[in-house]
Amino acid sequence: MKSVVAYLTVGYPTPELFLRAAEALKPHYDILELGIPPKFAKYDGPVIRRSYEVASAFGSERLMELASAVDAEKYALTYLDGIAGRLDEYLESISRAGFRGVLFPDLVVDFHGEIERVSSSVRSRGMANAIFVSPSTPDAVVEEASRAADGFLYLGVRPATGVPIPISVPSLVRRFRALHDGILIVGFGLKPEEMGDAARAGADGVAIGTALLDALDGGAGVDGAAEILRRARNAIGE
Repeated sequence: MKSVVAYLTVGYPTPELFLRAAEALKPHYDILELGIPPKFAKYDGPVIRRSYEVASAFGSERLMELASAVDAEKYALTYLDGIAGRLDEYLESISRAGFRGVLFPDLVVDFHGEIERVSSSVRSRGMANAIFVSPSTPDAVVEEASRAADGFLYLGVRPATGVPIPISVPSLVRRFRALHDGILIVGFGLKPEEMGDAARAGADGVAIGTALLDALDGGAGVDGAAEILRRARNAIGE
């Protein structure tokens, strides 16, 4: 079964609309990534960066309350760089908030030597690791990341979210499929017309984020976001 992974920034565009979207979209996603505003969103595009700016104004305590209120198969996404020195505190807070797992987009790229330590800390709290890799990640590092990815391996096909740089999605997916025998999710700038290609090449699912935030904050609303996820489901053949 192919999976649809939806991304929302906690509290964006308003706490009320965020909670409504997280609930109303549940029939259309399998996993929900919830972005917790970091200090430095190094690998996100302008839409998600803007959502972080809006959401951060609510304060960390309020954001964690909102995240706790979401009943879903949810993964917490933030940057390891922003919580240096307080990883244990962060993991404890998201564990209490009912998260199934965590994703640090900068773990493999900027903290390669910390993969085993961080992933072990996550597992020790009963949560799973979603490990982010990119086309520039060397095969040996991908294999190391694969061993840590007890949740899923997330292949980001482009340098930043929402940035349409030309690439060959099928060839990228086939390369990473050969290196990882667990769940492989593809996203990070993945265009709608590329989703079917990703699934046919061996991806276990696709991730959608920027388009959902655009819909919620651009007039299409929850119904528009739901339609985006329905189309993704159709594209991957589920």
